Amino acid sequence: MSWIDRQFSGFGAKVACHEGGRTWTYADFGAEVDRLEGLLSPAVGSVPAVIAIQMDGTMKALASVLAIVRLKQVALPLSPEMPMAEQVEQQRIAGATFVLSAEGLRPQPTMANDSKLIGQLSERGHAGLILFSSGTSGEPKGMLHDVEALLERYREVRPRADRTVQLLLADHIGGLDSAFRTLFSGSTLVVPEARTALSVGEAVERYD
Repeated sequence: MSWIDRQFSGFGAKVACHEGGRTWTYADFGAEVDRLEGLLSPAVGSVPAVIAIQMDGTMKALASVLAIVRLKQVALPLSPEMPMAEQVEQQRIAGATFVLSAEGLRPQPTMANDSKLIGQLSERGHAGLILFSSGTSGEPKGMLHDVEALLERYREVRPRADRTVQLLLADHIGGLDSAFRTLFSGSTLVVPEARTALSVGEAVERYD
């Protein structure tokens, strides 16, 4: 069991998140990571792969990232708010070999990813994370991160018992940082129904 699994298993029945009318416990979250790992493992194998994540829910997207980390593969979170044409383009640029969604896992009709940087991560036994820039100054650019190095910063996060409203999504480094900093501390994420002032206010009022 990794330190990440030990961290979450220690929180057990505590509430991890309120999202879409559902209350997730840490046990629920851990079970979802297990389920996704079981879905991915037979298909992905040990060859370096980029797995695009098309999940509507924040918790399922986060669980997908952690399942991919367990398999030492590369996660490509995609925003559900992004037009499909842009999602397809990001998959092409990143060299996605699989797409993981609520419908399951499907291979992409592309050749195996031959990125030297991804190969170097794989040789070190590390998982990766690809995030794209906003593209406000030109064409969006994909950036490959050593996700295990990113997660390491949360190993010593102190336990808390508060709530955090999650405004950014899992395809944004700020969204991942906010979510993981909350979850690794044993606190509770609150995901509003929409990213509007009204929805945020309603979420704060409901779960305060």
